Amino acid sequence: AYQDLAKHDLSSLRYFVAFSRADAIEAHLGVKAANLYGITEGLVLISHPDDPPRARHTTQGRPGYTAEEIRILKAGTDEEAAPGEVGELCFRGPSSLRGYYSAPGQTREALTADGFVRTGDLARAHRIEGRLYYSFEGRLKDNINRGGEKFGTEEVENFIRQHPAVADVAVVAMPDEMLIERACAYLVARPGMKAPDVRSLAAFLEKLGLAKFKFPERIELLESFPVTRVGKLDKARLRETIAEKLAREKNAAA
Repeated sequence: AYQDLAKHDLSSLRYFVAFSRADAIEAHLGVKAANLYGITEGLVLISHPDDPPRARHTTQGRPGYTAEEIRILKAGTDEEAAPGEVGELCFRGPSSLRGYYSAPGQTREALTADGFVRTGDLARAHRIEGRLYYSFEGRLKDNINRGGEKFGTEEVENFIRQHPAVADVAVVAMPDEMLIERACAYLVARPGMKAPDVRSLAAFLEKLGLAKFKFPERIELLESFPVTRVGKLDKARLRETIAEKLAREKNAAA
């Protein structure tokens, strides 16, 4: 919690919107707060100030425009999930993505047959006091959603692998109360070489032309990566590890 809150005049503040923890923000500030969801492909979910606390605090809200259509589809299909079931959040509306320029293959992957945008995010529909609201339930793809800007981890990994001191890399999403997720890079250093820190890696990636919002904001060093029973990189375990470590650090600082 912000310790110097009493030093500021918040008398004009009526409503506070964040990506998560609206309940804690509302309790701390003493004004109504809500979670939201937004992506650059054209969808914003948000609760209104007069919506019930359960909607504002436990979901990301409802479409900001009445013309937006929402579907929750079974992962990898065009089949709608059962009511209340977790599935891929898909949407269609006046401002939604229509396709990628000169990239028909990407367009087919991004849209359903009838033009709904596949977000790659898992969601659940909730009917609260007669209205449908949607809660974020996780990631379907190996992407990172940094404050609504989504990017693939594979692209970032390919850039980092060009660093002379990096033998291997795995980039995963780590939870963040303000931005939903940030990028964490697990690195294995080459023998006899020192792995880069966050600042030097950022300078290296900037020279290569990677967009700054994709830069890893934390680095964890390992001697080797965990693998699944079939020998594949276990990114789920890496995500769990960094989430648990962040929680321990937060508790220790409280």
